[in-house]
Amino acid sequence: MAVRRDSTQETLGLHDVTPHALRHTCYTRHILGCVDVKLVMEWMGHSDLATTMRYAQIREMLWRRCCRFLCMVLTSRFGAQRYCHQVS
Repeated sequence: MAVRRDSTQETLGLHDVTPHALRHTCYTRHILGCVDVKLVMEWMGHSDLATTMRYAQIREMLWRRCCRFLCMVLTSRFGAQRYCHQVS
């Protein structure tokens, strides 16, 4: 059975957007906004916390990137790494 593309999806040029992608984006934004992981787990219908924690790893990754960027800016601006601690 062929799947018919929604005309709105075509009009907006959202060819690769799927319900799963929208769900993933929604819950990733909740985790990034520091909504309680157990609450997000309940909303997503996950029975295992480890499944929901994949979204929490995104928050930690972004935090580390921000810290590295800030360290780079401080180092270039003030010429010393004393403002930064090691962020892996």
